[in-house]
Amino acid sequence: MLVVYEQITSDIFRVYEEYRSDIGFSNSYLIVDERVIIVDTGLTSTPKSILEALKNIGKSLEDIAYILLSHAHPDILGGLKWLSSKTRGIVCCSQPTADLLKNSEEILVKSFGVNKNFSQLLRHKGININFKSLTPTRILENKSVISVDDKKIIVLESNGHCNGHLCFWMPQNNILFSGDELFPYSNKPNMFMIDRTGSFAKRIFTLELFKELKPQLICQAHDLPVTYDVANTISAALETQECWSRAVLEYFNLYSKASLLDIEEYVFKCFNVKLEGYIRKLENHSTILKILEFLEGKGLIEKVPSKNTRIDKQFWRIKNSDS
Repeated sequence: MLVVYEQITSDIFRVYEEYRSDIGFSNSYLIVDERVIIVDTGLTSTPKSILEALKNIGKSLEDIAYILLSHAHPDILGGLKWLSSKTRGIVCCSQPTADLLKNSEEILVKSFGVNKNFSQLLRHKGININFKSLTPTRILENKSVISVDDKKIIVLESNGHCNGHLCFWMPQNNILFSGDELFPYSNKPNMFMIDRTGSFAKRIFTLELFKELKPQLICQAHDLPVTYDVANTISAALETQECWSRAVLEYFNLYSKASLLDIEEYVFKCFNVKLEGYIRKLENHSTILKILEFLEGKGLIEKVPSKNTRIDKQFWRIKNSDS
C-alpha cells in the first residue's frame, strides 16, 4: 500500500495512505518545531512513512514530544503501538478514549455494536488494532493546553463523531485539526458517520464552534486538508447535518410510524448512499439512530415501547401519535 507525505505549511506535514473508497484517506499529522507533535497515528503501515518524513525534515523519533489521539477508532490507532514503544512521546487522549485503550477488544463492541470477531475482517482490510491494552500518559479535557517550544495547542472536546472525540486548535496559526467531525458530504456516511457512543446534537454544536473559530486551515483525519473556502466548507458540513435530519422528518410526514431500517433505506436513497459490504456492517445503523435520538430530544418523535431491544427491530413515531 502506497504511503506518502506532503508539507502543508512551513511546520505541518501530512502523512497519508492512498485514497480508499471505504475510509477515504487515512491521515496523520506532524507539527514540527524543535520537537515534533503527532496528531493521530493512521493505520499500522503509517509509522514507516512517519519515519521517512521525519528523516527528510531533519528529525528523528527522539524528537517526538507528544502523540495526540482524536479518538479511539481502528483507523486512528493503527500506528499507536509502534510509535508509543519506539519514542518517548507523551500519548494524550480523552478519558473515554483511555478507557477503550485499556481493552482494545471492546472498541468495536462499544463503538459500533458489532461482535469483537469483526476485528478479523478489519485486519483483512488493512485496518488493525494491534495491541490488547495500552495506557496513555496524559488525559486531556476540554480547553487543556499543550505547549511545545513555540507551539500552543488548545484541546476542544467535541463528542459528536463518538464519545471522547477531541479536536485540536492552534490559535496562533488559526489551524484546526478536526478529526472526524467535519465531512461536508451527504452521500458518504462512512465519513459522516456517528458511532453508537456519539451525539448528533454535539456534532452540530461542534460545527457551530468551528464557525466561531474561523480557521484558515482544517486538517481532517480522512480527507484532504481544507486550505481554501474554509468558512463555506464548514457551512456545507452544517447543511449536511440539516439535510439528513430533514430527510428523516420527511419520512415521518409520509408515515407517522416507521422502523429504523425503513427510515435508513429512505434516507440512503435520498442521498444515493452506497456502502461497501463491511462498512455497512460497521456503520450498523448508528448514524440514523443518532439522528432519531436527536429528534426525540427535541420532542418531535418518540420511540415505540417494545421489549425487543435490538436496534433493527425498533419503531419510532411522531410524538403523541396513535400507535
